Amino acid sequence: MPLAGGAPKQITADGNNDTARWSPDSKRIAYVSTRGGSSQIWTMNPDGTGAKQVTKLASEAAGVKWSPDGRWLIFVSEVYPSCNADDACNANKIDAESKSKVKARTYTALLYRHWTEWRGSGAST
Repeated sequence: MPLAGGAPKQITADGNNDTARWSPDSKRIAYVSTRGGSSQIWTMNPDGTGAKQVTKLASEAAGVKWSPDGRWLIFVSEVYPSCNADDACNANKIDAESKSKVKARTYTALLYRHWTEWRGSGAST
């Protein structure tokens, strides 16, 4: 939207976009998009040019924010605990899970809210 008013201009068109964040120096915008086929972090210039995919994770990415100095992007990616940040390991587990006929999961602890505090079931306190 121009600062002086007027008609808004769409600056992205591909994929689903979510959670756009301005860089601290206002020179780039980081956002989550599915334009490459999966949910990943992208950056672009404020006028919509110069779009660049900055993550390519099998476990995808969400919730992008800039570090205060603008040098880093912070985001969330759900990974398998046994894989941690090993993307190849996560990709293998995601692939195996999608091919498996079994779609059940076992949870050994759950969080729940009781009045004004969160508690974990199955965990010792």
